[in-house]
Amino acid sequence: MATTETRHETQTERRPAAGEQEAPEELIRLEADFAEGGEFGRRILVVTGTAVQVLETNGAQAFLMPLSEIQTARNEPLVGGGRLEVTGKNGDILPVITYSQTVAAKFSEAARGIEQLAKGEPFQINLKNERTRCANCQRLLPEKDGICPACVNRSKTMWRIGGFLGPYKVQSALLVLLSVLTTVLNLAPPLIQRSLINTVLSPPKGHIAHANLLLPLMGAWLAILVTAVGVNIATGRIIAYLGASIAADLRSSLYRAIEFLQLNYFDKKQVGAITSRVTQDTDRVWGFLTEGVPYFLINGLLLVGIAGYLLSVNWVLTLCILAPVPIVVIIGMVFWKSVSQLFNRVGQKWARFHIHLNESLSGIRVVKAFAQEDYENAKFAVRNAELRDAGIAGDTRWNTVFGAMSLFVGMGGLINWAVGGLMVYKGQMNLGDFWLFNAYLALIYGPLQWFAQVNNWFSKAMAGAERIFEVMDTEKEKYVLADVPHHAIEGTVEFENVRFGYDKSNPVLKGLTFTAKPGEMIGLVGKSGAGKSTTINLLCRFYEPDAGTLKIDGIDYTQMSLQDMRRQIGIVLQEPFLFNGTVAENIAYGKPDAHLDEIMEAAKAANAHSFVLGKPDGYDTMVGERGAKLSGGERQRISIARAILHNPRILILDEATSSVDVETEKQIQEAIAHLIKGRTTFAIAHRLSTLRNADRLIVLDGGKISEMGTHAELMEKKGDFFKLVETQSQVTQILGAV
Repeated sequence: MATTETRHETQTERRPAAGEQEAPEELIRLEADFAEGGEFGRRILVVTGTAVQVLETNGAQAFLMPLSEIQTARNEPLVGGGRLEVTGKNGDILPVITYSQTVAAKFSEAARGIEQLAKGEPFQINLKNERTRCANCQRLLPEKDGICPACVNRSKTMWRIGGFLGPYKVQSALLVLLSVLTTVLNLAPPLIQRSLINTVLSPPKGHIAHANLLLPLMGAWLAILVTAVGVNIATGRIIAYLGASIAADLRSSLYRAIEFLQLNYFDKKQVGAITSRVTQDTDRVWGFLTEGVPYFLINGLLLVGIAGYLLSVNWVLTLCILAPVPIVVIIGMVFWKSVSQLFNRVGQKWARFHIHLNESLSGIRVVKAFAQEDYENAKFAVRNAELRDAGIAGDTRWNTVFGAMSLFVGMGGLINWAVGGLMVYKGQMNLGDFWLFNAYLALIYGPLQWFAQVNNWFSKAMAGAERIFEVMDTEKEKYVLADVPHHAIEGTVEFENVRFGYDKSNPVLKGLTFTAKPGEMIGLVGKSGAGKSTTINLLCRFYEPDAGTLKIDGIDYTQMSLQDMRRQIGIVLQEPFLFNGTVAENIAYGKPDAHLDEIMEAAKAANAHSFVLGKPDGYDTMVGERGAKLSGGERQRISIARAILHNPRILILDEATSSVDVETEKQIQEAIAHLIKGRTTFAIAHRLSTLRNADRLIVLDGGKISEMGTHAELMEKKGDFFKLVETQSQVTQILGAV
């Protein structure tokens, strides 16, 4: 279904009068922010079922063209923005409207919709705008379409975190019981001190001092201290277990969610920002669970217990010393949001810091090759300074608020000595009760003062948790479809009028149609940007067609289980990726339960067995990060062995021999010959001569098939493929002469 934007009406709508023709329905109505001369202004694009028009702010028509005269529509990128253009049936390109980068995504969809209408295709676009500001508070969002840290539902987030306590109900219940016991044990020493003063040291008038109670009271005090130590140790262990376990479960859930995200999510997000959520944000939640929650639970119970008991002893003095409490609470509530936002900003700076760090370390060879160490250090210094400044701003605000709260916390003690001391002087209170109030005062105001620190922990944890849950809630790949039986792929692949573009208004593939039979080898050739890799991406279902259908064995592949389908597709990339493990582990990656003899057979078929045995540790040789300890040809042959052991029904070879020497290429070609037997194969090759044995070659040009046939047929035809071969031969001769 098409999604259209809410219309921004400039005048009151009216019904057509009698005899008037009703205006056609507006399918698209978008506001551009550039006027005709290129200055900032306002113009409106209106698309109906019959025409495309542009209106000025005064309602004047600046552009009008019937859909029947439009052949295609596209967006032309400009500096800081873009221009919507249409191509007429006569081939003329006409500019329609200019806009800034802020609304480029929406006009990209509009161009796609115009072309759909012009060609009579189903009208399927999405004009949902990328949100840069919060719809509630209008603050800038940390990320486009992201969450607003100031407006998140923290109770809902806390409830979701609490859901991770499910497997640990026994430990959670025990923690609550120990917290109650800790509260009781903390209340006991001041009561013993009160008894010491009133019965042993300074009994009220008319009462006799009982010196014989000194040792029993001291013994009780010692027993309470010992018990409290044991309870604290047990509580600490449970907290450590619960905090670490929940954080580990959170990381596992987050990592699993990331693994099943659609590939276009990773096109929009940088790796450093994603890893920051797995590390930095989960650590914040962990810190709150291990420090904030126990502190809040124990001291919250302590406050309730102390306040209740003191009211029963002397309610007047209790109300007096608790008078500053509302002020402390109000200060915390007033400044909580601003402090929270500053700490959210620290989280954003950490994400940017991780992005730069990950990128610079991943590209360290390029940095050194171009002697750009100083340049990277300068960029690092900027990110580091941003992180420092954000941290200083957050901590400065926090310490200012904390200092203000300390003033009113200190007033509690002042009130106790003023009011309580006066009561003792007048004989309205004994010395033991006064000491009891003084002792409990620290237990009241100490935690109350540090509840702001709990708020600090809470703010950081909620910000981190929201970023984690945002990833978890992102739409995943439909990896496993319910009630879809396993389908053993035979190898027929059909592209039926497939259209696709990473930018929907500028399709890379434009109506691709062909069929590959089981066991057939198809070579994909064409200039850079012709759509070869995009065809492969669609076949692997990394992306899905915008229009048209892709079938495997006559079944629309969107109706197949993604897991089932991909397990029967193998791919050998131009730059093979090896994991930091042994040779054997990398070969068996697609079949982890494979025996060593199976691994060795696959290596032999890939012409890798001999060089592996030449390594000091053989198949137990560590390949290093990304296979850095192996040569390019060795990595490629390991990749081919991995594909052979995987035993796919559909095989994809993406420039598998483009970056190796002639001798290595010969060995790889022999390995590929073993690999393609009995499999439907799609091959992209840098050296066109390597595709001589392909059953058919498909020549792509501008996202369309320009030629199709065998190598000999296309050479005899002397068309596009012939020109590509001739050009490559000339380049090879020139390089050879040099």
